[in-house]
Amino acid sequence: MRHSSRRLRSQRRHEAPRSRDRRGRGVRCRARAARQCGRVVCVGFYGPGTLNLGEEFFHNRLTLLASLPALSWNNPVRGAKPLYAKDLQEMAARDFAAGKITPRGILSPTLAFRDAEQAVKLIADEPQRVLKVLLRHD
Repeated sequence: MRHSSRRLRSQRRHEAPRSRDRRGRGVRCRARAARQCGRVVCVGFYGPGTLNLGEEFFHNRLTLLASLPALSWNNPVRGAKPLYAKDLQEMAARDFAAGKITPRGILSPTLAFRDAEQAVKLIADEPQRVLKVLLRHD
């Protein structure tokens, strides 16, 4: 039985689904679902609770990554050269100035304020197409 569960874990994806459970149960479940040498990413801050990574973490040689907001906690983005929020803001400003990136398509469509209800429906019903809506006050 132990061998079959290990084989199943080794056939699963390299990265386990992200966890948002507040008591650590989600992290334990993701650790069990990850394959050997897999990765578990925690996207949130966990309150009080117990988290025992023992067997799953050490025996399966998992990588556990924590992700906290770069701006509010002043954490850098992972990479060869750590980038902080200020660095990212400067890069974005530089790329906008150089024309490497443009806001085209981000604020689209533009609707009259009286059509605000339609704007909300567009965002809810077509998230793949409508990211932000610009409301015009005529």
